[in-house]
Amino acid sequence: MLADILNIFKKPVTKTLEYANREDLKFSFILTAIITGIFTILNSIQFVITTVVKKSYSYSKEKYITKIDFDNFEFEEFIKNFFTTAVIIIVAILLIATIMYIISRILKNENSFSKLLTIASISTIPMIFSTVISILTSWLYAPISYFVTIATTLYMLFIIIYSFRNTLTIENEDTLTILNVISVTATIIVLYYIVISALKDSLSLLDIF
Repeated sequence: MLADILNIFKKPVTKTLEYANREDLKFSFILTAIITGIFTILNSIQFVITTVVKKSYSYSKEKYITKIDFDNFEFEEFIKNFFTTAVIIIVAILLIATIMYIISRILKNENSFSKLLTIASISTIPMIFSTVISILTSWLYAPISYFVTIATTLYMLFIIIYSFRNTLTIENEDTLTILNVISVTATIIVLYYIVISALKDSLSLLDIF
């Protein structure tokens, strides 16, 4: 399983299409649920860190001191953040898959929704690694997480574009160009909300460490 995940980074389009060509709706939904679950848990860890870990300047010691204070932690906010994140990820993945499905129909291609849902789900895997790196690097050099988030977002976008392009039989390149602009713009708008959330967490971690 781990080897397959790593292969997605080595051969992003090839491995994505390999899974997508299964055209198994059950597999697609399970994959979406697993990725959503992992992403939500990692985001919740970031939420806890940014809530309970505080940095303040000590004039007596003349340096910044980091301390853990659970008085700032509110369980209701934690639960709200948990479910909000889960909903955002699920809606984003489904919306990206729907956009690709509509374009497929416009271009008269018979791509199944399960295939496109798999592509949309797998493409978010780099964002999971971005979140892990953000948590780990915040202890070393927090700005790294900012650049990693940007890089993985672009990587995710290219996986979607090239994987989707390989599922299409193109008769009119002009139409495809116009639809690509529309689909990429729509996808960026969807990713915007995910990335902004990730960057907020990264910047919060930067403030802490």
